[in-house]
Amino acid sequence: MATKENDQIIKENNCETKMGLPCVIEAFTAIFKTGSISNKCCTELVVLGKVCHSTLVKRTLEKSSIQGRKPSDNYSEEH
Repeated sequence: MATKENDQIIKENNCETKMGLPCVIEAFTAIFKTGSISNKCCTELVVLGKVCHSTLVKRTLEKSSIQGRKPSDNYSEEH
């Protein structure tokens, strides 16, 4: 899916307003470093919903410096 299509889905579903920035940061930290997330942020992630979650992940991977990395790469140590 192209970035413009992802951006349209995000806009139509108000995806960027469903999860607060502190929880977005916590979720990324959980994925790349700590492996754990608070109940509050877990709830926000669930409320975000599958469509928003999947689309935001796709857009992040398309625009990100993590594109092309292997799972074994330790992203958190570099950034």
